[in-house]
Amino acid sequence: PARVDGLAGLLATLATGRQVVVFTHDDRLPDACRRLGLPARVIEVTRRPNSVVDVRVATHPAYTYLDDAWGVAKSEKVPDDVVRRVVPGLCRHAVEAACIDVSRRRLLAAGTPHAEVEAALAGQTTFLKQLALALFGDAEKSGDVMSAVNSKWGGRAGDTVMLCNKGAHGVAGSFSGGRAKDLVSDTRALVDNLLDL
Repeated sequence: PARVDGLAGLLATLATGRQVVVFTHDDRLPDACRRLGLPARVIEVTRRPNSVVDVRVATHPAYTYLDDAWGVAKSEKVPDDVVRRVVPGLCRHAVEAACIDVSRRRLLAAGTPHAEVEAALAGQTTFLKQLALALFGDAEKSGDVMSAVNSKWGGRAGDTVMLCNKGAHGVAGSFSGGRAKDLVSDTRALVDNLLDL
């Protein structure tokens, strides 16, 4: 990972006098550019059935998950049971992506070596531990996550954490349509707050 940061810096230096184009399947380079504040335009190219090529400007992975969740939540063609299973899972992935970004940025800024940061990120097996690492820099403080989220961003943010956690396991209860859209909107607000840490 440290080499990727170095590569991102080198490419940014080269880009001051010329155009630099990089093709990669590795998401670490865009992550490094985003974390280091380097000016980079990231474009996703996807090959669809019948060799149809889809090109879109890539956003933060958390917002990509939220865009997908919004598409499912607003679709009138998606059955309610699918909405109930898919939307909370995508919202949880969005929060997890934000937690990874925040944790990596904060731990590296504190001087933690890249290898230790990546090991810490890989070692978090629960949603609340991922949030604890992002919020406190310590995954073992997972018991303090809900009170911290509620005090920082309000009860609605706490409810969102609970729905993302339970809903991803299929135990969020019954919701569809407007409630699914509300979950996506509330998750977007939570992701915004996390990324501002």
